[in-house]
Amino acid sequence: MPFIRSKGAIALLCALTCAASLSAATGASAEGSFAGALTVDGPSTGVTLLGDVEMAFDSSGVVAYVRSDEGADHAFISMLASGAPQSPVRVDPGQSPVIGKPVVGISNGGRMTVVYANTAGLWARVQITPGQPFSAPQQLGGPGANSPSLDMAPITGVAYVAWAENGSVRAAYLPRRVTNYTVYTGVANINPANSAASSPGLAPKVSTSADGTAIVAFGEVDGGTTRIGVRRLVRSAFSAVVMSAAAETLDGQAGGAADRPAIALQADSSFAWVVFSQSFADGVRRAVVRRVRASTLEAPKALADGAAIGASAGPTIGANDRGSGIINVQGADGTIWASIIRRSAVTGATALGSSAAQDAVPASSFAVDQFGVSAWAQAPGQEIIARNVAEDDALPAPPPFGAAALLSVPALGAVDAGGGLELATDRYGDSVIAFTQGPVGARSIQVASFSLPLKPVRLIGLAGWKRSLVPALSWWASAQGWPAQGYRVYIDNLLAGSATTTAFTPVSALGEGTHTVRVESFDRAGQTVSSSVGSLKIDTKAPILAVKLRRSGANVTVSGTATEPKPPKGAGLASVKVNFGDGSPSVTVRSSFFKLKHRSLRSGRMKVTVTATDAAGNRSIFGGKVNVNAAN
Repeated sequence: MPFIRSKGAIALLCALTCAASLSAATGASAEGSFAGALTVDGPSTGVTLLGDVEMAFDSSGVVAYVRSDEGADHAFISMLASGAPQSPVRVDPGQSPVIGKPVVGISNGGRMTVVYANTAGLWARVQITPGQPFSAPQQLGGPGANSPSLDMAPITGVAYVAWAENGSVRAAYLPRRVTNYTVYTGVANINPANSAASSPGLAPKVSTSADGTAIVAFGEVDGGTTRIGVRRLVRSAFSAVVMSAAAETLDGQAGGAADRPAIALQADSSFAWVVFSQSFADGVRRAVVRRVRASTLEAPKALADGAAIGASAGPTIGANDRGSGIINVQGADGTIWASIIRRSAVTGATALGSSAAQDAVPASSFAVDQFGVSAWAQAPGQEIIARNVAEDDALPAPPPFGAAALLSVPALGAVDAGGGLELATDRYGDSVIAFTQGPVGARSIQVASFSLPLKPVRLIGLAGWKRSLVPALSWWASAQGWPAQGYRVYIDNLLAGSATTTAFTPVSALGEGTHTVRVESFDRAGQTVSSSVGSLKIDTKAPILAVKLRRSGANVTVSGTATEPKPPKGAGLASVKVNFGDGSPSVTVRSSFFKLKHRSLRSGRMKVTVTATDAAGNRSIFGGKVNVNAAN
């Protein structure tokens, strides 16, 4: 019988699991913190559509979108620095208006590719390293090519793109270090005579593995029904095996038409997860997941506890290279469900929230380090809501999701769910959430973020004494994840100033002696963390040197004292060096009181030099002359 859940049961479940009251977007927690959206572009009449957002393991990121330029829609990108958008750049200059959404891929070091469609066909451009110009547009598909899906391996920079063209699924491969794709001959279709990827619900989705291969999932019309095809992409050729993923039966119900596929491939490309929507003989449309093992498919499993989903709803998956992740789907009653993939299995569903409109487009990101974020567009206000999870598959069960956070900016109007919701993460768990907001004519592209707790900096260069009252301070920041937005420097527990780099020089002079210093890191999400307290030692005063010279025939006696000024206690005397001026080697003593007797090697007027040096490097120098008779 159909799966039925009462509204009262949903309300109770959400009360128990959803933390219904929203936290501020900047509320910090032990697992990290959300920060509200920043504007990439707009609000303006020119902004029309979000395309894609991606991040590499090393935290470099990029968002692609559509904006009017020269009176027509064109493809733009904006680089993301710690989740903050940079100046937009058009990537299709001199070409006809774009159709649909541009897609992007990025890998460590900033290697990047962008793919977009226009009336002339499907085009790709590649940038090898940041700051270099993109390669010239390369045509991948002909007129009518549309719905590209792109994925770039975050370490190697190998990329695959799949798209719809004239009732077929086409594909292309980008090897590492090069700028030209290899376009596949033939098509990925289950049956080349069938029409595949002929509507948005049947559009292809591609996922790339660390080993340089990929996999594509797509919908295909087969007589009076639709099926889900899954096929591997092995560098420059399709695999000979194409799998049909739609369930023949599920929990005793015969399977029918299937659509809206999504797929995620592991670093070990033998395994992948494919999700899709499918109708069943009991009249219920459900979300389904299957694991791909080599060239076979494991048994199908219903998502969201088998709950009915809307006619236009489809599951989404955010997974890491190890095959762990989060699958989201919106139920027909509006409930936003999440299932965590752990230990090669899909857990039961958790209700994250609820949205009355059937266009919540829930989606997730999931990092290698097992930090995940789920987000959705929540009616009636069409706001972007997100929750995070700090997963640990060593635990017997997944931990609960954190409190809900509001990420969109109410003053900019309702979120355009039709524009899509895109998430991406680096290897650590810092994530971005991109969406379109505002009414037609005043739309904007927004990017919110989730950042992990900051790591304390390590103070450097404090081991010795400083010989400046305004000493230069520096520290090492963690190389993992996003850097801090800025740093506050405290000297003797008082705020001395702030910096945006890992260096700071006090504005006002400090006193002689020993001071405490610590550096507090902060980010735009409101998270702070302090370094350990270090000792900053300052000594700018030279030792006090008193010297007496005596001569008796060929003998010269040098005596005196070298003492540190007080107060405060300084670095301390390091050495006293005496040069008798007759070519003999200098003599060094390490006592504040000294008396040296020297027989000169020659006669004449000699210059005796005494240098007292403290541990900070400050010096006092005495010079005196004596007449020496070496004959005596």
